[in-house]
Amino acid sequence: MKIKKPIKKKKVTQDEKTKFRRSKAWKELRDKIRDKQKVDPITEKPLSRTYNLHHGDLNPDNYTNISDETHFVGLNSTSHELLHFVYR
Repeated sequence: MKIKKPIKKKKVTQDEKTKFRRSKAWKELRDKIRDKQKVDPITEKPLSRTYNLHHGDLNPDNYTNISDETHFVGLNSTSHELLHFVYR
């Protein structure tokens, strides 16, 4: 019996992430979250016009999976930076 090796997914590069964030699907999700969520959950301040849409799933293989909007949260810039600092 031959054992199959697991298929390794290619890691998403920063350029690919940037390109994805410019996509229509990403922008629509960002607008949808903004309509539902009015405040940054960390600071409890209103979301800025330039807020960040943060992935709750930090697995790089799932970066482009936007099928479940509950995996995303709107954060102002400082909160987003803090969250990524904590997870380094």
